[in-house]
Amino acid sequence: NADGKIYVLIERTFESSPFDADSAVLVFNDDGSFREQRLVLGSAGSERAVALDVRETGFSSEPVAVTVLGRFDFTDFTVAKFFEAPDGFLATDFSFNGGLPLTITLPPCSSNPVCVISPVDIARPDRLFGLDQEPIYILGTANLTGSDTDMLVIKVRANGTIDTGGGVDGQRFIAVDQPGSNLSDRASALFVSSVGAHSGFDDTVWVAGTVNRSCK
Repeated sequence: NADGKIYVLIERTFESSPFDADSAVLVFNDDGSFREQRLVLGSAGSERAVALDVRETGFSSEPVAVTVLGRFDFTDFTVAKFFEAPDGFLATDFSFNGGLPLTITLPPCSSNPVCVISPVDIARPDRLFGLDQEPIYILGTANLTGSDTDMLVIKVRANGTIDTGGGVDGQRFIAVDQPGSNLSDRASALFVSSVGAHSGFDDTVWVAGTVNRSCK
């Protein structure tokens, strides 16, 4: 809920093309009346809706920013960003990746035909002076080989570029890998807190998930 409106992320499939899924955002007025339906992730492939972040920006011309996380086929994360235009309807944010959805392919998946990724959650830190410049954090689970799955966090700048300052190429894998287990660590939720001012911010990323343990 932001700026007196309710935002709902949905996934759509059509009888004429059941394997072509896409994602849309439904917007309702605060009284529950329907306002608009906006396609946010769509192509001839299969985009799965996963998570939605909605925030008020502090800009009178773009009062609300909407960021959507999805999955393209089974190997790519995809992120799209929109804002509320002066007419009150959602418009493409061309400051984010040139107005196109950002597709993120994990390096291990580019050469691994059995790699499967599962985006889980998306979060942006609340900053007093953010003005929609806050980074976007993505949480997911990556199945890189066999039954070995790891948690994964990716940081994306507000302009749609990956921040490569953390982890490997901006991708931080979290592998607990309990001895004797099947190495299955799965992410479930993400929260980001932030402290600082104009001179700089420090974000703390909190990840929740499940860890497979050996029963001995």
